[in-house]
Amino acid sequence: MKRIVGLIFLAILLTGCAPAGSPQPAAATEQVLPTPEAALSLPLSATATLPGMPELAAPEEPAAALIFYPPETRLDIQTVDDVLEGILTGNRQALSELLYFTPEACTVNDGLGGPPKCAEGEADGTVVGGFMILGNEGLALREADREIIIDSLLYGKPALYTVIEAPNEIIMEEDWLPAQYAVIFVDQLDSFASAVLVDKNGILRVVTGRTLADLFGLVNGGVILPPLDN
Repeated sequence: MKRIVGLIFLAILLTGCAPAGSPQPAAATEQVLPTPEAALSLPLSATATLPGMPELAAPEEPAAALIFYPPETRLDIQTVDDVLEGILTGNRQALSELLYFTPEACTVNDGLGGPPKCAEGEADGTVVGGFMILGNEGLALREADREIIIDSLLYGKPALYTVIEAPNEIIMEEDWLPAQYAVIFVDQLDSFASAVLVDKNGILRVVTGRTLADLFGLVNGGVILPPLDN
């Protein structure tokens, strides 16, 4: 199944296409786009103006209008509590230990989306560990990219909004482990939300750069920790 979503911060690496029939410049000018590391440092509002960046819908509620759980909130669910501890205290080492890299066959093909990219010297189809960050295009990162993954988890000022069971995850590949829980955070700086999908193995993947309505459409199930503003 084709990956249909991916990391919103890194989607700016795609090249934009001019609409059919639009005037073409006499000479093409090469566009210099930020590296993945630089992209993660940009606010979402800024990425919307960069070449190739899909337009983002504004969050349905500004962060100031939402009510968040205090950082010390814990649920007595080991992996969920470990995620809360790592993200809400900014513990990078704890988050690194929680990352689960799914065994997948790597690809030598370029571009965003698809399975993890083969490293130099690896043959196409070599089984490696991949970690998906999902926004508008899928991006499978490798263990060497741990710091980029952690940067995305700690991006902005994340606050705990709700925790739900995740038996009905819409975005799935056949070789992915099913998530048990979705821990939903909202960035208090730009109001976009992320779902950290976990099971007993740790953090399986992340859906990021979404509105709350988007997330609840992609991952839904029984409510474990209800939103305080409902």
